[in-house]
Amino acid sequence: KLCKREFLSFMRMREWRDILFQLTVACRQAGLRQNQSEASFESIHRALLSGLLGNLGQWHEGHEYLGCRNRKLQIFPGSSQFKKKPKWILAAEVVETTRVYARCVAEVDPRWALDANPDLLKHHYYEPHWQARSGRVMARDRVSLYGLVLVDRQRVHYGPIDPVVAREILIRSALVEGHVRQPPAFLRHNRALVAELEALESKVRRRDLVVDEQALFDFYDERLPGNITTLGRLKGWLKADQQAAELLRMDRQHLLLRSLDEELGNQFPDTLQWQDLELALSYHFEPGHPADGISVSIPVGLLNRVPRYRFEWLVPGLLREKCIALVKGLPKGLRKQLVPVPDFVDRALVEMELADRPLVEALSAHLRQLSGQRIAEQDWRLDKLDDYYRMNFRIVDADGKLLRQGRVLDELVEDSREQTRESLQGDNDDGPATTGLTSWTLGDLPEAWRTRQAGTDIESYPALVDRGDTVDVVLFDYARQAAVAHRRGLTRLYQLQCAQQVRFLRKQLLRGNEANLMLAAAGMERAPLLEDLIDACFAQALLSAPPLPRTGEEFEQSLQQGRGELVNCGNELERLLRNSLAPLADLRQRLALASDRQAGSARLDIEQQLGQLFGPDFQYATPWQWLGNYPRYLKAVVIRLQRLSGQYQKDQQHTETIAGLAQPLNSCLRALNKTSA
Repeated sequence: KLCKREFLSFMRMREWRDILFQLTVACRQAGLRQNQSEASFESIHRALLSGLLGNLGQWHEGHEYLGCRNRKLQIFPGSSQFKKKPKWILAAEVVETTRVYARCVAEVDPRWALDANPDLLKHHYYEPHWQARSGRVMARDRVSLYGLVLVDRQRVHYGPIDPVVAREILIRSALVEGHVRQPPAFLRHNRALVAELEALESKVRRRDLVVDEQALFDFYDERLPGNITTLGRLKGWLKADQQAAELLRMDRQHLLLRSLDEELGNQFPDTLQWQDLELALSYHFEPGHPADGISVSIPVGLLNRVPRYRFEWLVPGLLREKCIALVKGLPKGLRKQLVPVPDFVDRALVEMELADRPLVEALSAHLRQLSGQRIAEQDWRLDKLDDYYRMNFRIVDADGKLLRQGRVLDELVEDSREQTRESLQGDNDDGPATTGLTSWTLGDLPEAWRTRQAGTDIESYPALVDRGDTVDVVLFDYARQAAVAHRRGLTRLYQLQCAQQVRFLRKQLLRGNEANLMLAAAGMERAPLLEDLIDACFAQALLSAPPLPRTGEEFEQSLQQGRGELVNCGNELERLLRNSLAPLADLRQRLALASDRQAGSARLDIEQQLGQLFGPDFQYATPWQWLGNYPRYLKAVVIRLQRLSGQYQKDQQHTETIAGLAQPLNSCLRALNKTSA
């Protein structure tokens, strides 16, 4: 009546009471006490699983499950789990009617079956590998029960499973390849020796000097005991046997396939020396790689001080090979006169001295002496050379971090110009650089200042720099630049200390109608000319006797000694300027009257010469004794104009001759101006 009222199955209730009674009697006979607290879901199903291992099932697709022994089954549609479709199920019974059904189903964790009956489990180990963190050989484990995979890819220690394979992996991965977090002393020594010899292979661009990895494996395999499968056991063996470490220590005879020339290190140095610079070199042997060949690391602060052509000479070990490649790339007509090429190159290299000049220029000169063949610059096919014959320039910052790299130095210098300036100023608080000075309050100013960037000593040169109303201390990368800037900065600082004298000179010099007329006739403006004259006056009165002041005491001493000479110097410079203005005005008038047919291209040459003589700040930049010769120079130009009408062709020949002689000077001046910029 109760079951009917509560809509329960009377037969199921009776079945459950019978099972409960049977279990109670069985536990009582086995001496098991009934638990006082309610059992958990996991504990109940773990207990059931121990007797129902064959009733496990894994979801396959749809409502179909894959059971043990490759049996396919479905959850009985009346089960509460039918629509949920759990990933793993345990069935109280598997019944085959119209289909194979799993009845009385519950969702379970397949890992619970691992402890139920380990003897029934099958393990498949795969992917053994070295784990540097633990110092052991690990593998993946796939656990199956009656063909049903319970767990896959779990990590296990492989040493106890297969000691032979584990020992082999330890030797190859840990000892040969060096994948060890805290390597023993013998391994550090061996790895350093291997790296040294591999670097030597990169230098000589060969891969047949050092033994292969199999030879290294055989070395360790012969000496290691058979039970060494972990790094911990290896260290324990080394600690117990004092001779073990020495037994595993390699020397060059173990690693070299052939003997090496003792002078090989000098042929491929690790640093490049040039004057006071020492730059690190590195070698890489990988054709097609951006860094293939020789790379030189240049701190960005040194970029404007490195030689421009020295790098074409590479290192002694590659110079001969590069020269042979250059000669073989010549046109056939020239190349035939230089056979055999290696002999001609060897004879030329004996006479060639390392210098900061183009390599092909030096090689052309010596090959001409040997063969009589004149080789023009365009005959050298530099674009046909392999990349490793051209130095790779690595521009690095103060910490050694790569900024940019390439094989054209001029482009890298231009791209890094702003970073070079910033690097020279540095960020050290104790550096000499400062701003906004109106008097000498900076203490002693050293001639050179040394810092260290990327492992290289950077030497810069502090100097005063004129900023108009103030003076700054700036670090220069060239001593010549610093000297020029320091002289100008001192001149400004003297003027800031002698404001009264400056006002007097501005008021007294180049005044009156006569001076204005002379300036107008000469085509010059009074204001910039007067400022230039005052600068020259201070430089002559206070800075004529070297060396330039670099301490406060020297500055004050020169100021006191030369302050009284400022007016006399100003008057003398004005006299020299007036002596030059009159012939300049006459020359300007003659140039204006000369016809184009009469003067021709000579007019342009004369204007260029006048621009050089009377350029910006010419009084400050020109030594005193040369300013006295300006009238003579101008008179010579007037004579040239007078004789031009009858000797035009001769004048043209002289102009071309002078232009050829001045070309090296002009090229040097352009390079200096570019560097100063």
